[in-house]
Amino acid sequence: MKPSTHQDRLDAATSRRLAKLADRPVDTARLRQTMEQALTEAGGKESPPVIGRIFQRWRTVVAVAAILLFAVWLGVWGLDRATLTPPVMAAPVRLAQLHHDLSLGKLPSLRVTSVEQANKLLADQRAGVLPVPDLPGEIMSCCLYQEDGQTLTCALIEQEGRLISVVVSGGTPRHMPTTQPIEFKGRLYHEHTFDGVRMVMTRHEGRWMCVMGDARTEALLDLAAGIDF
Repeated sequence: MKPSTHQDRLDAATSRRLAKLADRPVDTARLRQTMEQALTEAGGKESPPVIGRIFQRWRTVVAVAAILLFAVWLGVWGLDRATLTPPVMAAPVRLAQLHHDLSLGKLPSLRVTSVEQANKLLADQRAGVLPVPDLPGEIMSCCLYQEDGQTLTCALIEQEGRLISVVVSGGTPRHMPTTQPIEFKGRLYHEHTFDGVRMVMTRHEGRWMCVMGDARTEALLDLAAGIDF
């Protein structure tokens, strides 16, 4: 290790003193009083207003700097939130919210008692939509939901005392999470859980389906396997 020189020790001492000075609050009132007194003695009675304008501009600069720093912080915070919720997670999050909204009646849904009635009412709303498939359990409501430019056909059913949402789409929505697929009765399913909502998703002949709710994964898989969509 290289021995410290006199200059090194001097630099270290200077750094310690500057660090202590940085921790002390700046008394701008005393600075302003001193400057006003000096300029008054040198230039007469007009000096204090000049100092006032200087300090006013200084306060404006500080305020603008604070706003800019806050804006930068908001941008970093928003970027961090986006990083914490990547695109592969965003779809399950929205699906869980969709199930909650369907279950609580927060979406403009149609109250129905049969799949036939549901499909007739949905066809009257929009021609060419994917119909509700034959479902087990008791159908309670249905609706059309727009997401990422695609129309999702949604139905809420009651199965063994639990509310289950069944969502189908004729396109290829970006909903499939990057999880290891589960093979069940000849189909591959992806399973995911968010906010207490378990969901199983599958693709079949260019169509996509998600079955979700507060139920065991095995029960959701068994229900989904019996749906021909």
